[in-house]
Amino acid sequence: MGTEIDGGGAIRGIRPRVHPDAELVAEAIERLPASERRVILHHARHANRPDWLPLAAPLVAVKRPSDTRGRYRHVIAEAWEPTPKQSEVAALYFQRGISLLDPHGRRRITEEERGFRFRVFGDATRQLLVRWCPLEPRHSDVEIVETNEAYLFWHGAMVALGEALARASLRNHTLAGFTAPERPWNAK
Repeated sequence: MGTEIDGGGAIRGIRPRVHPDAELVAEAIERLPASERRVILHHARHANRPDWLPLAAPLVAVKRPSDTRGRYRHVIAEAWEPTPKQSEVAALYFQRGISLLDPHGRRRITEEERGFRFRVFGDATRQLLVRWCPLEPRHSDVEIVETNEAYLFWHGAMVALGEALARASLRNHTLAGFTAPERPWNAK
């Protein structure tokens, strides 16, 4: 039946006692095609079910190669982006009735732009250094398809086993049915 039994082996001349319902389940499994039998027994031995992946892979930070030096474990990208002149920002504040001085008497624009890196050109146009962490899908489309197909195969094998056992007359047990969702990635 593909399982380990604790407590010693059979005694010579005495037939080992296996519950008749267990024998029916083992016979039903043996009648399945080899590939279905393998996947059912594998997950039964590990007391689990196959993994599945959502169709839209979550995005994660692009990791740096482990041999490169740096402060971060992921890639940091940066670019200079055009930004309004300080005079244009001051004009917007003035139009909205916002004081150019903060409650402590400091220049509001200077205080709000503290910590940002700007590049100012001769005509007072400015660029802001924008930094970001590029993202990539955690799983590729191929990985998602292969993982979900393996789950579907296992589910189909379990349904086939359930149908075979529904026709068998179990002595002390009743079949409650197979409740694992067929396509959990479609559930909302």
